Amino acid sequence: MRLLRFAPSLLTCLLLAASCSSSHKTLMINSRQSLVMDPSVLTAGITAGSPSIDEVQGQQRAAADLHNDQAHSVTVHYRFYWYDRQGLDILPYAGIQTMTLPPPRRDGNGGFHYRQSRGAAGAPVSLNLILPE
Repeated sequence: MRLLRFAPSLLTCLLLAASCSSSHKTLMINSRQSLVMDPSVLTAGITAGSPSIDEVQGQQRAAADLHNDQAHSVTVHYRFYWYDRQGLDILPYAGIQTMTLPPPRRDGNGGFHYRQSRGAAGAPVSLNLILPE
């Protein structure tokens, strides 16, 4: 009986300890989310449109528009992930690419269009953007 009296307090302490034990940052992702941006990318003034897919000569091609809203160039890393019809990753993953987005021109047009091709099996796609450390 004495243990039952302390059970709520003990449970609360265990939950608090478990929630504080991890130093890893976790980003929860909706399985249908097509664009993942590290918070530092948003802070750096980069905006991106959702990837679009088209077909060129029998190959699926993903494209995304990226914009730099800063007055200086910003370098980002990006990778397209491809998924099969069941939503499973298609391996091997595409390599991580690096690009430097220049500041917008004075006329306000500072957007860039980035593409990556993949075999016809990869229909759904997502884009992941992070800043170099």
